Amino acid sequence: MSDKRIEDSWRFVRFLLVGVLNTFFSYVVYACLIFAGLQYALANLCALLAGLVFSFNSQKRLVFREMGEGSFVRFVLVWAVIYAGNVSVIAMFLRVGFDAYAAGALALPFVAVASYWLQTRLVFGRTKLSACK
Repeated sequence: MSDKRIEDSWRFVRFLLVGVLNTFFSYVVYACLIFAGLQYALANLCALLAGLVFSFNSQKRLVFREMGEGSFVRFVLVWAVIYAGNVSVIAMFLRVGFDAYAAGALALPFVAVASYWLQTRLVFGRTKLSACK
């Protein structure tokens, strides 16, 4: 196996491990806000905002091992897209009968895959959005 493939494999493992921590934190915030009576989309937005800076720094340093500045705007733009998709997936699960807790949990795998793919290509990868530095 080539060095690049090995590094890509380890990066994905690091992404999953850091993602578990970020996801746990965000879901706890989401569940607490649902429990407090917030509507699911607002609870999801607040959970996203609460974990955004921590997630950016942990992904940047621990997963993609970038120390430079300039990708936070791209990170936020990517997460705006992920948020919209996440709310849509949660809404779909709500329509078929799941409660907001389960719908939020069931949406997590979709968010994880979208997050890795988009971050690798648009935030920390080689095909960065040059206009968003």
